[in-house]
Amino acid sequence: MEKKKSMNNNNKNLNNEYIAGFVHGDGSFSVGLSVQKSKKSVKLSLRPTFTITQKKAHIDLMKEIWTRFNNVGFHSIDNKNIIRYRVISIKALTSVIIPFFTVHQLKYEKLLDFIKFKFIVSKLITIEKKWYSYELKNEFN
Repeated sequence: MEKKKSMNNNNKNLNNEYIAGFVHGDGSFSVGLSVQKSKKSVKLSLRPTFTITQKKAHIDLMKEIWTRFNNVGFHSIDNKNIIRYRVISIKALTSVIIPFFTVHQLKYEKLLDFIKFKFIVSKLITIEKKWYSYELKNEFN
């Protein structure tokens, strides 16, 4: 009987196409909208995020992917033993994540999600305000 290979840091089977396929199934590209209200204004902020979610049992695989992505981003484990690897830094997204998935393309709906994400991030890097915010003044007070 053949032994099953584990996904440790020395596993040569974890190639770029495997990572792209893994992200196709368990990853997401999203842009959240944050709203902060005060009496004088409303501040809107866009926050692009790349996320991979997996059960804690696969933490070695998640660490290997994190290593392959130059250790950018962070990971956390919630109370249901789910590990989430996230990249929110615009610099990391534009220097590591977007170039990787531009070369190692996803398919179908995930590819469309990535193209939209890449477009939004490219527009956000032209904005000079921190956290890409826009403030709406309340002129009725």
